[in-house]
Amino acid sequence: MTYQFKLQDLNKYSKILKFKDINWKIKLSALGKVIPDVEQRKKILFKGSHFNTLLRLLRATDWSQTPVYYQYIRNGRWQHEDERIYSEIELSHNMNAVHNVVKMLRNEDDSEEEQDQSRELNELYYEKTMHTMEVLMSQMNLMYYCEKVRLDFADHEPNLQQLEKLMSRSLKMYHAIDSFTNIFKLIHKKEKLDLKGKEDETLEQRLKVSIALLLKENPVLPNKFRFKGKILNRLPNQE
Repeated sequence: MTYQFKLQDLNKYSKILKFKDINWKIKLSALGKVIPDVEQRKKILFKGSHFNTLLRLLRATDWSQTPVYYQYIRNGRWQHEDERIYSEIELSHNMNAVHNVVKMLRNEDDSEEEQDQSRELNELYYEKTMHTMEVLMSQMNLMYYCEKVRLDFADHEPNLQQLEKLMSRSLKMYHAIDSFTNIFKLIHKKEKLDLKGKEDETLEQRLKVSIALLLKENPVLPNKFRFKGKILNRLPNQE
């Protein structure tokens, strides 16, 4: 018999297994070949279907259907509901503590001391900082970027500078949530006026400026601010 089995023929022998379902996994395995190094495997994963799905979800975001908006509807603002994450004040305090250690070690030439400090501060802050970032990012459909950060540290813990950057990123998420809250308030005011058949040019201008500032300060967000199916930052000549 000269027939040689090929993965493309898998659906001939199984009703459940399909070539496309396992092909991406095979690319990440050795299969008798040289195993890609860590960085190469990460690049392959970034291009995988899971990350592509998360990126498509982000780009198609309608902000009226996101956790950050549901929080606003329930509480009139974003409310800290998870005790397993750092508050904005706690993050600021922790980041200052790490920054001071980084600054102190910068004036010393002792790599062993830096490793000890990194290990100690990672044990103290890393997991909760990462969880805080995950929770905050998920409020704004930023799971794609969150997963990328997770993958970056899948095989090692961050150094002190990276730990400080993670804290800074989480703080930035808190600031973005504050901006969203302000935008939602303006949108609701505009909706009430629309129901009465009235217009307020000043209000509409404030809304457009607020959206523009949010997107400028957070370039990871979709460049079109979609809300209840409408794009609110569309220019007049794009209507």
